[in-house]
This record gives sequence, structure tokens and C-alpha cells, in this order.
Amino acid sequence: MNKYAFTGVLPISTKSGILVAEKFTRIIHGGRGAYVEFDEEDIWLENFHVPVEQIWRLERSIPYYAWWETEDGIKAYHQIKPVDYADYMVGMWYISPRDLKGFEVVGKYDNN
Repeated sequence: MNKYAFTGVLPISTKSGILVAEKFTRIIHGGRGAYVEFDEEDIWLENFHVPVEQIWRLERSIPYYAWWETEDGIKAYHQIKPVDYADYMVGMWYISPRDLKGFEVVGKYDNN
């Protein structure tokens, strides 16, 4: 699994330039890869929308997360319930560093 670090400038944007957050809190390297964590007060929700398929999903169950998307298709996950495979915090937002400017691979984690 790749290890990431932030080498860019704030605020944070997608690779196509859509602003997504004022700042981030940390980079999580969990069981499903790396994610950048954001506090809700730092997310620029005006640059996201809830996809129709997500509305259908939320109406039928209480999932572990809800996702929103930018106009360029980048997903932001809002954690609703805790999971056992990573240290995701309820109420926080997560975006893959692969989708953001300024997050670079700085090494690899040993899988042992």
C-alpha cells in the first residue's frame, strides 16, 4: 500500500481544480487504502452534490458512510458509523489522496 504525504498548498482541490476543503486533519492508511481526513467545518460542501443512487441507498438503510461527489466525479465519504478495518471517525469526511492535488506517494507500507 502506498504511503502519502501532503506536499502541496492550501486550500485543497481535486486534480482538475475544484476546491474541496480549507485544510485536512490527517492521512489515514487503513485496510482499504489511504484516505485524507477532513473536519466538516473545513469541507466546501457547496462544491459537492449527493448522487441520485446515494439518495436511494440512504432511504433504504443506515450505511457506514454517505458519499457526495464533485462535478468532476471525485467522491467524498462522510462517516456515519464506525468500522473495524480503519480508524475512520464518525462525522469526519474522507477523500482518496489519489484524487487531490498536493498529495504525493512517499513510500510503501510493508504488508507483513
